[in-house]
Amino acid sequence: MAEGVLYNLERIWDVYINKLGFREPTESWNPLKRDGKKYKVNLYVIGTLPPPHDGGGYYMGGDPDDFGIMLIDPTGLRVNPPSWVLPHEFAHVLSAHQNDNGGWAGENPWSGPWWEMFANWMREQYLLSENYEFKGKVYGPETGLSSASFKNTHLFIPHGRNYYDCWMIFQYFYENPDGLPGLGKDFPRRLWQEALPNEYPFDTIRRLLAPHNISLKDLLGYYARRMATLDFAYKDLYRRRFKELSRAEGSPYGLYFYTELEIVPDKPGWWRVPMESAPQQTGYNVIPLKPEGVGDNRTVIVEFVGLVDPSRGSDWRVCLVVEDDYGNTRYSSLWNNGTHSITLSASENKVYLVVAATPDRIMPVSAFQKESECSFKSSPEKARFPYEVRIVGATPIETIPTIQIEIGGIVSNRTGRRHPNGGGFVEITAYVEPTAYVGPNAMVLNRAKVLGNARILDYAVVKDNARVEGNAIVSGHAVIKDNAVVKDYAKVRDYALVGGNAVVSGHARVLEHAVIIDRATITDYATAKGAAIAFGDAVISGEGIIDGDYADSTKVSRGVAFGWLQGQDYANTRPFEKGLYVAYDFSKPSAIYALDKYGVTHGILRGNPSISSGKLRLNGVNQYVLLDDSLLDFEDILIEVVVKWEGGGPEQRIFSFGPREDKCMYLTPLNSEGRAEFVIISGSTIERLTYSSALPVNQWVNIKVYIKGNVGRLYINDVLVDEKEITLDPDDLIEANTNTASNHNYLGRGVTEKYPYFKGEIDSFKVYLDPDAAVPETFSTLPETYKTVGVLYGITTLLIILVILALIIGSIKGFYR
Repeated sequence: MAEGVLYNLERIWDVYINKLGFREPTESWNPLKRDGKKYKVNLYVIGTLPPPHDGGGYYMGGDPDDFGIMLIDPTGLRVNPPSWVLPHEFAHVLSAHQNDNGGWAGENPWSGPWWEMFANWMREQYLLSENYEFKGKVYGPETGLSSASFKNTHLFIPHGRNYYDCWMIFQYFYENPDGLPGLGKDFPRRLWQEALPNEYPFDTIRRLLAPHNISLKDLLGYYARRMATLDFAYKDLYRRRFKELSRAEGSPYGLYFYTELEIVPDKPGWWRVPMESAPQQTGYNVIPLKPEGVGDNRTVIVEFVGLVDPSRGSDWRVCLVVEDDYGNTRYSSLWNNGTHSITLSASENKVYLVVAATPDRIMPVSAFQKESECSFKSSPEKARFPYEVRIVGATPIETIPTIQIEIGGIVSNRTGRRHPNGGGFVEITAYVEPTAYVGPNAMVLNRAKVLGNARILDYAVVKDNARVEGNAIVSGHAVIKDNAVVKDYAKVRDYALVGGNAVVSGHARVLEHAVIIDRATITDYATAKGAAIAFGDAVISGEGIIDGDYADSTKVSRGVAFGWLQGQDYANTRPFEKGLYVAYDFSKPSAIYALDKYGVTHGILRGNPSISSGKLRLNGVNQYVLLDDSLLDFEDILIEVVVKWEGGGPEQRIFSFGPREDKCMYLTPLNSEGRAEFVIISGSTIERLTYSSALPVNQWVNIKVYIKGNVGRLYINDVLVDEKEITLDPDDLIEANTNTASNHNYLGRGVTEKYPYFKGEIDSFKVYLDPDAAVPETFSTLPETYKTVGVLYGITTLLIILVILALIIGSIKGFYR
């Protein structure tokens, strides 16, 4: 084995030193320890040595004289085909020896993750070369592209979720396919050799390109657009690998690799990036579009509008990318606001919209930072950059499952039947009980089972040996696969995925692009959303929420957890309020968001309302807040809002939820009969909770709408003013879980423009998943003006009671006389 390992190392050396031009690692990286001699690189075969080298693994280290060394156990030393471990670890050794001043080496706090992505890029150069061979048996060209190279492109470069796999940006630097001055074969080497001590890598890139007048923003846009079709020198190899990875993920259409847009509820004809997929700085989205019609001279027009936060210098680079039937790619120019178009020839039938987040300041950030140092929730380094687009001449693609299956390159249809209850496709090897519902576009494949009263809706797929049972709901584009189980009253929606031996139970929800895999469980009233991934033996329970970029195997039972591998201590110390799902207290102003107090389920501000002194001011004309769909997705709920209404005509809406007027719920300060009222409607069923009068004008009022089981209650200033049977649940109102359907969830307006907007101030808006957690409420956290109103209300009520008692007593005394 030793001879073969040395042969392979020599072939790797030839690529890295002789072809790429990197400095030989033959002298100490510390200039003070050099003696003018050159030394060979040492490889320690670990796992075969006495302590402390008796452990296994693969890594690079340094010896007492500051020479890079490799420590690799026998499993990483395969000779034929050559191991991929050797080129990665030897690249680390090279990295340590490139810069006498440290640069990206030494104690640089930002560059650690870049070492891994760079080592994999170096490995790629070996795999692509003729040197990837063993004594005449050629294995190249090959590529190390992986699923993580495409799944996490919306995250900053390099994030903890992809820092081994986002090396393609180095390939762009190296190939320089757009012919930009300053880039080319020497640029990756220059980055390592010319970086300044402790310099953030993107600052190095910016500095080295400054003499060539190349904008870092444009550079990121040029790179991102190439990733749409992998338009590099080895495009055919990369596209073939992309197809293999897509199949391995269970979607031949790249369902998990592209970004699919959803319609904007309050802007007809507009689409938006799902908030969980909105790119962070340096991140990007690749959005497939389906052009309309056939033939020459078809034009695709895109109007782009970003949601701009001036404090963060929000900016984007946008491009239309076209690929013809022969695999050739061309591009529009880059833009960042307004309208661009591209005209198609008859053979150009694939179109992509690429959007990269390029704020004015690319802020230093590291995948290795803890949430306590750099929070997904609040740190500007991790801000997301949402946007909306209007598209003419094409439609954003929405992936629809197909009964076709490809085996050995042969495409054929699966054998199955339509389920009588719903009409969905059930493969002949799968089983669905008659009581279960499978919607017309949903599928149950392989040996999967759907039992009891479970419902599979929209474009959802249950496959392999997965099981959905009880009263569980799987909807949207969700996929349940492998041996996963979804049961009880659990919901898996949107683009969520549950796989491995994972179990979703109780009233748990898996939403948006969340993933539950391995042996992870989510139960009780817990929620997984955003792009969160629970793996290993993770347990999400109680009222715990995992969101954003969470990727861990921890136990989360309360509060909202984010971040990559943050550990159990972090999970145990999440702030929370019992029963609370979301809270907008307007304590922090934002140009675009009504900020969620503990999580990132932010509302979107419309009409530029003002937030000051902890209050939201709405003008009653065009100002409101667009709320998240997940706020409606509960059977039981308590909604609490503290408002000061400025008066006006009837039927203003303090809040409203639902897809349309005949399927919604809302709260008005004044109905047509002169009373404040909560109404929930589904078709011909209309149920109400009504106050005896309108809300007082220019006074702070606390309102709670309570729905649990079939009990509905309305509280005004913590006084129960109405209680009735409410048979409708909030989640009964949810629209189809597809990209072309939407719920109109608003604070400050109705589901349509028919009714007046709310005019006044809002001190807070909260949604509780446990209605009993917020009843009763004390006055301790309410505005002083509200406290006064509450006290006066209570005194007034007490005086009325005393008067009534006096009259009764007087009547009794008169009777006995």
